[in-house]
Amino acid sequence: MPNEALPPSNGLAKAVATVAALRGENGCPWDLAQTHQSLRPYLLEETHEVLEALDRLDQPGAFDELKDELGDVLLQVLLHSQIAEDSGKFNVNDVAMNLAEKLVRRHPHVFGGAKVNSAAEVSAQWAAIKQKEKKKESALDGIPSHLPALAKSLKVIERVSKVGFQWPDLKGPLDKVREELAEFLAEVEKIGPTVTRETVLSVDQKSRLEAELG
Repeated sequence: MPNEALPPSNGLAKAVATVAALRGENGCPWDLAQTHQSLRPYLLEETHEVLEALDRLDQPGAFDELKDELGDVLLQVLLHSQIAEDSGKFNVNDVAMNLAEKLVRRHPHVFGGAKVNSAAEVSAQWAAIKQKEKKKESALDGIPSHLPALAKSLKVIERVSKVGFQWPDLKGPLDKVREELAEFLAEVEKIGPTVTRETVLSVDQKSRLEAELG
């Protein structure tokens, strides 16, 4: 698609059309060679660059930099959407529509009759709706496995604090760890006094131990 054929004034529409052209007939060899998997490092890199830009918002020209970095993240969204469209899975409009519908569902206090009194209640409501939608059995389900260790730990703390595991000091969590360890050891003692790596456990024994470790 020649540049003059692109939408002249709607920036988002022009970006979508440009990416489609890059992956279309006579498009860019690099863009055409990309897959969802090959783009993974770029999405991670661009996300970190946005975070760095956010750390510099008090500096001159910071918002121009942020605008540029957000555009790079948007490019990743558009590329993934175009690759999916090329294989008949979904397109960028489906992505946008899915987001809009999700926002409406998870804001019943705005688009429905629910009542909330604080941002904390909104956050708890969002988490409850999300858990119901995804049929999660645990508050820890759905935490991305690729998060860095520290970020993953913070996410775990954030999740459990929403279901009552929140302490004002270190004594609370330490007591909880001791309590859970004691329950695990109690299950081990039920198996027998000489449990080793070679001990063959029944399905029920494995299930109980895994439950306590969880």
